[in-house]
Formats: sequence, C-alpha cells, structure tokens
Amino acid sequence: TSREALIKDVVMIAARILLESGAEGTRVEDTMARIATKLGYPESNSFVTNTVIEFVLHNEAYPRLYRIKTRDTNLIKISQANEISRQITNGTMTLEEAKYQLEEIYVAKRDSSLPFKGIAAAIIATSFLYLQGGRLVDIITAVLAGTIGYLVVEILDRKLHA
Repeated sequence: TSREALIKDVVMIAARILLESGAEGTRVEDTMARIATKLGYPESNSFVTNTVIEFVLHNEAYPRLYRIKTRDTNLIKISQANEISRQITNGTMTLEEAKYQLEEIYVAKRDSSLPFKGIAAAIIATSFLYLQGGRLVDIITAVLAGTIGYLVVEILDRKLHA
C-alpha cells in the first residue's frame, strides 16, 4: 500500500543518513526497528553493514536494499535524524513531514570552508602529538604535516568527485 511505501521510504532515508554520517550499524538497525514498530510493524527486519542497508517491513519477497557509497562523520546529521526518529516514535510528527525533513537533511551539504578544515586538522595533529608524548619543538612539524596532509586529501577528493 501507499502507507507501507511511505513507511519504507522514511525508514530507509533515516538509515541512509545515519550510516553515511558515521553511525554504527547496530544503532542504525535499532532506529529502523523502533520506527517500524511504532508504526505497527513489529516484525520488520533490517540488516546493516558498512556498505549495505537491507529492510523488510513484513513478510515480503523483495526487501528494500541500498548500497552505501560514501561515508563521512557528521554528528549534526546524526543528531537531526535521531530527533526526527524520536518525534515519529512519540507520535508528534507525521510520516509525510518526517519524510520531507529527512530528505532535506539528506541533501544538505556541509559548508565548512577549506581553511577552517585546515585549521581543524592542525589542532587535531597537535592533539595527537600531545597524546604521543611529543615535545614542544615537534609542534611545527605536526601542524604542517596534519594541515598539508588533510588539505591534499580534501583537494584530491574534490577534484575526483567534481
């Protein structure tokens, strides 16, 4: 039915956001099961790995399957998807509204500038230096290595996926 299709859409979009944003597979499966159970399908099944999401609402011959091609760490998207999941399970959000908001979250791009990311990489490199017992004289090397290394990877990624 169209309601079942909408439920599958909402569950799969939420799962894709969570997994592509760095959430653990068991957490993604738990979210999928909670949404489906709240909407009247406690017998739903999901299977999540780092590269695939599979979902069956009830005794169906053809599961929904989605291959994950990109992974990132985006705690903001995870938090937003979890909040929508909570609103669905609390009954304070309709499926249509949930689908719309999840689609907006899914297509939203990160807008951190390249210099900001370079500075963040420098801070992270310095933190690792401290954790490894580095000396004060090593800070410049760590900052340069962390910043240049990250910026090279980021620029190549943008060129390859442009």
